[in-house]
Amino acid sequence: DISENSIDDNNLLNLRKLVNLKWLSLAGIERVVNTTLENILPNLPNLKHLDISNCRNLSQGIKYIGDYLPNIQSLCMYNIRGISDEYLIYISRRCKYIKKIVLKRCINLSYRSIIAMCQCLYNLLYLDIDGISFKREYIEEIFEYQPNIKNFYSTAGGPLFRSMLYPKLHTLTISKGDNFNANSKLVQSPVQLEELQQVQLKTVYHEEKSENVALIEDELSHIMQKLKNSTDEHLIESDSMSPHHSEHVYDYSIEYSYEQLLERPNDCDPLNLEVYLSETEFEKVFKIPREKY
Repeated sequence: DISENSIDDNNLLNLRKLVNLKWLSLAGIERVVNTTLENILPNLPNLKHLDISNCRNLSQGIKYIGDYLPNIQSLCMYNIRGISDEYLIYISRRCKYIKKIVLKRCINLSYRSIIAMCQCLYNLLYLDIDGISFKREYIEEIFEYQPNIKNFYSTAGGPLFRSMLYPKLHTLTISKGDNFNANSKLVQSPVQLEELQQVQLKTVYHEEKSENVALIEDELSHIMQKLKNSTDEHLIESDSMSPHHSEHVYDYSIEYSYEQLLERPNDCDPLNLEVYLSETEFEKVFKIPREKY
């Protein structure tokens, strides 16, 4: 992980000597330009993770990723204004093993290249297109090509989930802008989110439009209630099949970390896992104090 203050042009070129390097972050380094990638990437055939986020002077040089890193698995290109549809499609057709790609705030990308990318990347599990506006039908098309996505980050422009199935989705993060209203919904029945464990809704708003915060909280409650209802139905069905079912008394005074709760401890109430978080971790996970939840 290299910072702007710890490297000069010569040190960047010296990266060519690290032929066994598997993980490289150049995020935020303005010295990284198109020729930088041209010079160092041919010598890094074992690279699995590359982060060039906020490298503002990159543009057509991004294509060298497709030329020299066919086995790359994780690619972070947050806030690169120089990446175009042409360059993203070029990379997608040559880097078939990408499992994670971050394109957040790459505002010059359109739905055309995102869909083309999803048609090419057969192993994609993590997709971040937050800050790039898409119509709902394009989001649905993404999941048609990529049903195994587990982590999805996007900006919503209307109902996101309608009649499709998303059986593998584990983490969902949605941003909404100033132009949504109380009639905007992310979820419409029927929808199946069997493995969803984490939902985060964010909004970008000005002080005079702070009522959007309340809408986000309402939407969060709406989604979590759907997930809870789904769990209730599953438990009822399981209980009815069990001849030894008896009512369980839970101890709500126990505290667990968020990571522990993801493992679903046997002594926790599966319908109220949030009560086991400490005050500090609750606010960290849900982004709001417990009393406002």
